[in-house]
Amino acid sequence: RTMACSLIPKPSSSLLWMDVAMFSVTVIMFVSLLENVLAQVLRAAISSQASRFVDNLSRVTFPLMALLILFLLFAMGAARTDTNTTMAVCLTLLCVWLVSFSFAVTFYCRYLARMLMKTLVKHVSANSRYNVISFDQKELRVVFEVFDEEDTGSIAADKVFQKLQRHGLSLAPEGATKFQERLRAVFQRLDAAKGQLDLKGFCQNFQELFHLDRAARAPDEPHEAQDVEGSVETLQLDEEEGTHPFEVIAT
Repeated sequence: RTMACSLIPKPSSSLLWMDVAMFSVTVIMFVSLLENVLAQVLRAAISSQASRFVDNLSRVTFPLMALLILFLLFAMGAARTDTNTTMAVCLTLLCVWLVSFSFAVTFYCRYLARMLMKTLVKHVSANSRYNVISFDQKELRVVFEVFDEEDTGSIAADKVFQKLQRHGLSLAPEGATKFQERLRAVFQRLDAAKGQLDLKGFCQNFQELFHLDRAARAPDEPHEAQDVEGSVETLQLDEEEGTHPFEVIAT
């Protein structure tokens, strides 16, 4: 009887600690797979900017969480903390991280229009040849709906300029005047009758509408080198769906 009892496995603190470590690492790896799926779903259904936000957030939070978990495991293991307590602490930390991550993604998607306008305003205000802006079909529609707050199906130059100002457009007074006049000229050239654009026209001429010359830069912004050559602008038209994704890269 004594020999049989001695053969029964005894609780091992090192094994239980390793179980907690493996469980925590497995959770992080599984969540990373879910993040990839989420990013692809967001790109296909909502916005490529939202998908990019999820990827950027993951690149920061996942390594930090892994390092924090490992630090806690080794610290609590060295202190010979009860393994149940260690598991509870790790689970709590993982749950807080997942809830915070989900909240951040939900918040971004909920206020996607505001985020896209912030990106657009930053691009126009910076007026840098090194600035890059890329909006897909769904994002262009969202931006258009922000400008078309009355849901009339068309927008005018003054309405666009006013909306940009409300979202924090920062240009020198002279630059703001030139930008507004150029917007009016472009709208009038594209629609001589009414000076308005519908969604299709807005998508097709997006890069022309929001491309500024150097004179419109805010006075406190440093000037770029004068020997930089040109810019590359690409407009992609999706004829099959009848929509017009836009991508402009300024180099």
